Amino acid sequence: MERDVAGGKTRALFPYLYRRGASASVWLVACGALLGVLLSPEIMKYLARLRSSSVEPGDGEESIAWELVEDSGGFRTFSSRVQGSSSLALRGETTVDEHIGRLYTAFLNTTSTLDWVRFLVEVEELPTQASSRRGGSGDGDVLFQKYDMPWPVKDREVVIRRSVRLDKRAKKMIASYQSTDHPARPITSATVRAIVYRTSWILTSLGSSKTSIEFETRTDPKGSLPSAMVGFLQVKFPRETVAGFVSSARNVELHPAMTKW
Repeated sequence: MERDVAGGKTRALFPYLYRRGASASVWLVACGALLGVLLSPEIMKYLARLRSSSVEPGDGEESIAWELVEDSGGFRTFSSRVQGSSSLALRGETTVDEHIGRLYTAFLNTTSTLDWVRFLVEVEELPTQASSRRGGSGDGDVLFQKYDMPWPVKDREVVIRRSVRLDKRAKKMIASYQSTDHPARPITSATVRAIVYRTSWILTSLGSSKTSIEFETRTDPKGSLPSAMVGFLQVKFPRETVAGFVSSARNVELHPAMTKW
């Protein structure tokens, strides 16, 4: 029975070879070629993208066509709308006169985000098996965030996993966020559970007193937003978020992992 099933699958994959009565060696070559295609870098990258977008497969992982919204005062703001989706993509990039070690210390202070992320009114670190905070690697922290949105928009919340990685050779910090679930914070009717497809922060040391900052986020608010709110997010949110983050690092100590960066 197993041989019949396997034979049927083989005939479906290689009907030409089956009709021609190909030898065993030809079959082996054909199967090897098929395996090579399935394991090719392009196919593996595609499968990895599908796995990483497990919240809603195929949404939020397509390549982005960025549109420059503003280029002022050394800060560049980009935005993009994903066709056929309510998700919004935002990006900001700049260079600041600050040591990356201070920025990293401020970045790891989760509660300080309440001071510099607009609308954020609650943040909580949820229990996990592993943490990325100390070593700059691992499965990451899980965070709950609640946003007090202006009327008439209903409040939003997210549960996200944060992973932080340090690249000592390139003198970079790379942090990424993506929506996840956690039993301590089930979905309720009080707020709307938004989806974070991907948020990233990249800090790159440019010397003892300069750091490049790249901030990017792709989020589905799960519902339409007023045009004024969309306009604010597209133009002001990346600049305001990065500026607030940099200000929070002014009076903190250099992180021990970056004293020689």
